[in-house]
Amino acid sequence: AKAKGLGTDAVFLPDNSIMYPPTYQTYINVQNLSKNLCGISRPKHFQGVATVVLKLFNIVQPDVAIFGEKDFQQLAIIRQMTKDLNLQIKIIGMPIVREEDGLAMSSRNRYLSKEQRQIAFSIPKALSNAKKAIFNNPIQVKDLQNLIKETLHSSIKIDYIKICDPTTLEDLTKLQLPALIALAVYIENTRLIDNCIIRPLA
Repeated sequence: AKAKGLGTDAVFLPDNSIMYPPTYQTYINVQNLSKNLCGISRPKHFQGVATVVLKLFNIVQPDVAIFGEKDFQQLAIIRQMTKDLNLQIKIIGMPIVREEDGLAMSSRNRYLSKEQRQIAFSIPKALSNAKKAIFNNPIQVKDLQNLIKETLHSSIKIDYIKICDPTTLEDLTKLQLPALIALAVYIENTRLIDNCIIRPLA
């Protein structure tokens, strides 16, 4: 009903038995882009993502596919897979949509209590502070990571805070722009990700 109200013409919802029958054996691995960021703590995650997305592409045969930039690594992997396998599909990245308090919209936000939402506000605040720091004074990568860590609420458990090349997703040892600032954290059992790309001033 929600999809229809937004002007959706059709929804394709195959179940696991259709997508992965008992005899299934084939998986897609986008090697280098899968190694860093979420790939460190979730080493097989993007293999599953790339596989199911390719299967859906083959079944639906779209001309255009849209993915959110909140999961920047996923978007980069899908773009690389599409390029490497010569798929005639235009991949479009959509900017992060944020709640009124700045928290990136996510289905996982519903698991946060009112108090946890207040804690989560420190995530976009940390990214904003990092961006300001980059343009205010020269800053080292390690110092930038520490600034983000210090801005995050003390109860937040950090999975990673990374400053990366937005094309290769490799860690930057020296800050250069454009740069991807990406983080993954836990508020109790809820895992949240967020990022921003810092580009040179025009």
